Amino acid sequence: MSKARFGGRKSLGIFQAKQYCPSKYTSMILNPIMLWDLTRVITKWVLCITLSPIFRRSLGQVCKIFFLAALFLSSDRNYGNYETFYPVIGELNFLAKEGIQIKTADGPVQVHFALALILGDNVGINSLIGMVDSFRAHYFCTGCKEKNENTICQIEENSALLRNRVNYAEDVRTNNYSETGVKEECVWNRVYSFHVTEGVAGDPMHDHLEGVCHFDFCIIIQQCIAKGYFTLNSLNATIICFDYGCHDIGSRPPMIRQEHLDKGKLHFSAAEMMCFTTIFGLLIGDKVPEDEPGWRLYILLKETLDIVLAPSVLEGSSDLLEALIREHHSLLVEQFKVNLKPIHHFSVHYPRLMTQFGPPRHFWCMRYEGKHRPLKQIANATTSRRNLPYTVALKHQLQLNARLMSNKGLESEVKSGPSSELPRHSLNRVRHLNFLLKTDKVFHVPWVEISGLVAVQMGVVP
Repeated sequence: MSKARFGGRKSLGIFQAKQYCPSKYTSMILNPIMLWDLTRVITKWVLCITLSPIFRRSLGQVCKIFFLAALFLSSDRNYGNYETFYPVIGELNFLAKEGIQIKTADGPVQVHFALALILGDNVGINSLIGMVDSFRAHYFCTGCKEKNENTICQIEENSALLRNRVNYAEDVRTNNYSETGVKEECVWNRVYSFHVTEGVAGDPMHDHLEGVCHFDFCIIIQQCIAKGYFTLNSLNATIICFDYGCHDIGSRPPMIRQEHLDKGKLHFSAAEMMCFTTIFGLLIGDKVPEDEPGWRLYILLKETLDIVLAPSVLEGSSDLLEALIREHHSLLVEQFKVNLKPIHHFSVHYPRLMTQFGPPRHFWCMRYEGKHRPLKQIANATTSRRNLPYTVALKHQLQLNARLMSNKGLESEVKSGPSSELPRHSLNRVRHLNFLLKTDKVFHVPWVEISGLVAVQMGVVP
């Protein structure tokens, strides 16, 4: 029933892991995913090695390969977290202390792994680490000890109330979750070099794309309609007629219904909400005045998402993000007279999380949620329901082996159009690029794609 993920060790964190480096630690992702199958719920755990963005470019899609760690029914959680997860905990400790030996051109190298982060949706994380799993509790946040009644108007993080090893140990000894929010000591503290107060981060997909964005857009759209800037029918017509292009056509948002606005929850997936947030200004920008509070709220939301979902950020971006979140929350409380939701409280921690772990996009759950479909296909194609987790796990491992044996995802990320070798004398035209070329041959191509980036009219490819 939970969803979590991730890993790293010491000062290496998430983005500083070295591949094939002796006595260094490579970070891992740990993510349990729920799989609904008829009346049963299967919880699947996967491990994924995470490397720096530089290594990701060079290794292609290998970093997107998921390694199955555990597969069990949700009813197995009735035995408690430790009884359920101790096999995974034992494996993580083995990988951290003993590691694995990798054969390289320079000889065998011992590679160690360590758990750095556990990520996922908030309810699943709370249940996983032994905290209260209800947002109505007095202390529902995994990152701080702010009271529930104070979070409805909180616009910035209170550093004095952050959870740490000392106050967490006191909360465990108190053994009263209504006063502390801690139901039991986190079983993942048994993992070598990991502590729950230092290894849990938010997920932009659940907190923003499936949380704050829904709340804000319902307010913005309803207010603009009430003021006569546009109607719901005209907005839906604009959504249908908008030219999404080849990249966003698969994520185009559906039509908006009034009952969804009334409930404060649009019927959008995370990908559809990300697309809708991007194009919303183009859809209604010519109809809404610039001094409209709803338009200002949208601009703050868009600027916040631009930073949170950026693959890389500049130094100081966390300060800008903190200012944007503060202004965004203040506008909701003072101008729109609404109480902030728990999802708004989670967002105030993102500037600190960005400083500690890097761009939040690198530890969101979007790719892990995409793991639902293939596993559901396996479960639905299986007629037998006896020991279904074993069947799903076996087929998953067979698919993984086939992928590794075929080198899928390990091929070069450099692709190009039809090439023609240029004459030798043409090298004089590219003499200034000689330091990049490892060969005397030069080819002309109409286009080239490197790590997903396409360039047209490129004249030189080594």
